[in-house]
Amino acid sequence: MLLSRFPANSYADLLSYNGQQFSTFQEAAKARGLVDDENEYNEAITEASTFQTGHGLRQLFVCLITSGAPAKVLWEDFKELFAEDFLDKMDDREKAFNAALCSIDRKLQMHGKCLKDVGLPEARDETTEIGREQARWDTLELQQFIEKWLPLLTPEQSAVYSYVIEGLEKGESRKPAFVDGPSGTGKTLLLRLIAAKARVLGKIVLCVASTGIAALNYEGGITAHSMFRIPVDTSDPNAYCDLSSRGQRAELIKKADLVIWDEIPMSHKHSLETVDRTLQDLITSMPFGSKMMVFGGDHRQIPPVVKGGGKIDILRASVKFSILWKNVQIFHLTAAQRDKEDPEYSAFVLSIGEDSVEKIRIEDEGEGKDVVPLHMVETVDSVEELIQFVYNEVDNEETCSRRAILSGTNDNIDALNELVLDKLPGERIELLSADSCVTDKADPDNRFAPTEVLHTFTAPGVPQHRLLIKPGCVCILIRNLSFSDGLVNGAKVVIRHATNRIVEADLLREGVQPKRVSIPRILFKFQPMNSAVTALRRQFPLRLAYSLTFNKSQGQTLERIGLDLRSDVFCHGQLYVALGRVRNRQSIRVLVPPNRAINGTAAVTNVVYPELL
Repeated sequence: MLLSRFPANSYADLLSYNGQQFSTFQEAAKARGLVDDENEYNEAITEASTFQTGHGLRQLFVCLITSGAPAKVLWEDFKELFAEDFLDKMDDREKAFNAALCSIDRKLQMHGKCLKDVGLPEARDETTEIGREQARWDTLELQQFIEKWLPLLTPEQSAVYSYVIEGLEKGESRKPAFVDGPSGTGKTLLLRLIAAKARVLGKIVLCVASTGIAALNYEGGITAHSMFRIPVDTSDPNAYCDLSSRGQRAELIKKADLVIWDEIPMSHKHSLETVDRTLQDLITSMPFGSKMMVFGGDHRQIPPVVKGGGKIDILRASVKFSILWKNVQIFHLTAAQRDKEDPEYSAFVLSIGEDSVEKIRIEDEGEGKDVVPLHMVETVDSVEELIQFVYNEVDNEETCSRRAILSGTNDNIDALNELVLDKLPGERIELLSADSCVTDKADPDNRFAPTEVLHTFTAPGVPQHRLLIKPGCVCILIRNLSFSDGLVNGAKVVIRHATNRIVEADLLREGVQPKRVSIPRILFKFQPMNSAVTALRRQFPLRLAYSLTFNKSQGQTLERIGLDLRSDVFCHGQLYVALGRVRNRQSIRVLVPPNRAINGTAAVTNVVYPELL
């Protein structure tokens, strides 16, 4: 294994790592992180303790145990560190440990878990989820937010606001509302205003979203899967949420007056139907348990991902084809808010999403193809020119975090990320995963693969075996690690320091000071395409963020983007999502193959499923 990754001149070279000489090759491989080590978690916590204190170490602990680490063992070994800040403030050690456990429990609850679920000791918590939810809001601050933004609502936004708030004030059971908000029409602001007003009225509001990064748009927001404990497997059309009818989470949901669910078009219809079925079971047989439901999203954007599925499978998975959708009140937002500085570009992007833009017919690889001329977007002639446009200040971390090159293929994305990384000053840091196969002696069909083959395996949402980074580079998280700390899938971080066990980084969030966080290696279980092997990969849940997929960029507003369309888009909404990440035409450049640049204008394919509009 060592020789396959590290060609050496002698055995002594293989036994040496970071200035330390090991007595066996296995010890050397463990030190490099190439094989699983039973001390992995202990070493990660020990390393993090050199620069993190109680709160930061509890954040790391939650990241580890939500990914399968042995919570009880680690608590007993490191509880002094996890409770360090409480021990400094409290004379009673048991009370300090209890306070630390309460803090951990509240972080776990954001993931739909509790102390008991992960094998930790029960804590004496005088508060409840309902009580904490009611006490967390400053009504004066909420009222100031309402007074600032309510007068600025458009008539379309005001209609939605009145529908929801009047229903809550009158205690009426109204149809679920769906706010169809194309990019830049102020949907998120509207939903935040509705939540604020409801809370001022003393109502309990649950804000959820289909993705972790979208949930961060709402204070206290988490994913719908975590709030309702929706099964990850969406194949069962008769599933229920994993909620105990007497648990605190179920009580919070029962007491909630309003549920706001953003980016609902990205969710599988079975997830929506599972929540409806569960609420009816918990509360009343009325739709959604008679709760006021407000959904937000844009059906022009990328629909739910169906593994190995085609157009028909994607349509069948859409919430628009759920039996529940016929009872939803639809509201449309059409007035552009974000793109007022370039209304022509905003209208052009919308025409892409609705497939109403004029097309031309060209010959492509011997056959006719309908393409869209991107007459509002300037083209570039090379990858280098695209990179130079987007990352002309490659050593400016804050600027780079607000920019991206979007592409449709992982090969192009990986190549672009490496090219930008090479431009960054400093030496590369190579972080290698520990890969193995799932073993089940009782399964006669169990499949194995050599370690060097496992290293080549890839899958969506799984990091590569070899992660190359530099101090100061911008990365993106590819797993939800801690909602309470903002460590969610799609969040961006700047790398500060890295070892084979822990990455120290600054978490970036708009309008918030960067926060130092600890990111551990976690376990990914996956089955590569066209393989019978089930693989396990222990690796950091990170990818370089200089180039992203269209899907990963959805929901983000960026300062400047490059659009790599050397390969055609292949799914509904991808071109619309890509073009909609910026506010004006000056902030985007596109790269296409030479035969697709017609008189200096990029001609590209656009995939739209009319059935979703």
